[in-house]
Amino acid sequence: MLRSTRHHILDANLGKLAVYQSFIEEYSRVAKIIMDAVWEILPEDLNLPLYLNYKGFPVKTNLSARVLSSVVTQVSGIIRSVIGREKCRIWVRKNKGIPLIKAKFRKPKISFIFPELSSKCCDVRRCQGKFWGFVRLKCLGSDLNGNPYGTICLPIIKNPRIEGELQGGIKFFKQQFQLVWKKLTSSVEKGNKIIGADTGLKAVLSLSDGQTPPIKCPHGHSYESILTKLSRKKRGGASFKKAQAHRKNFINWSVNQLNFRGVKEVRLEKVTNIRYGRKSSRKLSHWSNPEIRDKLKSRCEELEVPVIEQSCVYRSQRCSQCGQVRKANRQSKHYNCKFCGYSADADFNAAVNHSLDLPAVPKEFAGQKLNLGHGFFWKPTGFYTFSGAELRVPFDTRNNSFIPLGKSR
Repeated sequence: MLRSTRHHILDANLGKLAVYQSFIEEYSRVAKIIMDAVWEILPEDLNLPLYLNYKGFPVKTNLSARVLSSVVTQVSGIIRSVIGREKCRIWVRKNKGIPLIKAKFRKPKISFIFPELSSKCCDVRRCQGKFWGFVRLKCLGSDLNGNPYGTICLPIIKNPRIEGELQGGIKFFKQQFQLVWKKLTSSVEKGNKIIGADTGLKAVLSLSDGQTPPIKCPHGHSYESILTKLSRKKRGGASFKKAQAHRKNFINWSVNQLNFRGVKEVRLEKVTNIRYGRKSSRKLSHWSNPEIRDKLKSRCEELEVPVIEQSCVYRSQRCSQCGQVRKANRQSKHYNCKFCGYSADADFNAAVNHSLDLPAVPKEFAGQKLNLGHGFFWKPTGFYTFSGAELRVPFDTRNNSFIPLGKSR
């Protein structure tokens, strides 16, 4: 399991910082020139050679051979990712006959390429005292004026997330650098409890065992208030990016409040095309299910608890007690079953439905609006009408109904 930490360079020597900034500027300039050269020699079959020799790209620079080798490796990786996506599109058009959105195959537009250096150009040394250690950049060459870069030492700020074995390869940014760690999984007691999880707008996550993170953090912010703040910001601005970081930090804090010890499996709703063909407010458009999903998977991965995504069709409209599926039962955040009288939080009710072993909803159910009116019953043994007849596919197109077999629920 790999995890990364970022460390700022504000505590580094000011003279070394000026040299460091000069180096990454020159690295980015050379990388963009080599990217243009690689793109020009790209063959028609898009099969880029596995090895590219840096000596084959004449560019005016005084960077060392070790750095140039890292440049070519990084640039070829960027181009290979673009080639991989294009090959996937070509394969789908050729073998599946599925019309895809036309995406022009073009050279990646990157304004700045940050260095990714291997152990040939940098290493890490531990120390005692204020810092955890130092990253030492070496064998960098010199700038265009012939001034050697020398050795640049950047302090590693102590971070509670530093844990595990340090991996090779360090990425450098203008004001920070990133380290990658191989972290060992936590040795926790394995349980046999299966819980369901449902994401929401007010509570980030609701679990079927009754757990929900606090609505507000110690600073008085809630997920809903952060989304409201995001809806008032101009996209792309500095304040918008700051609000996005605030949203991510709140999600991370919320998921960390939950206890997954003794859990065998977590079943999470799979949200897809939630706003497709619908009009939604700016506030709802900033609700980020992928961030919640990724944080939950990351947290459970450390505890060796698998996260299974499953369809959310009818899960929020099903009564977790009697099994009736009826759209009118759910009213915003509250669920009230009109058949058995069960009343609960809507997200908690959906989470319980995710934890149950229910048969998958057939595709033929979609578009038939079976959840309207009296609805139908979704049991572990199958699907039934309100009168008790079993619903099974195939769908009878002549009578516009599912073929009932008369099986009582």
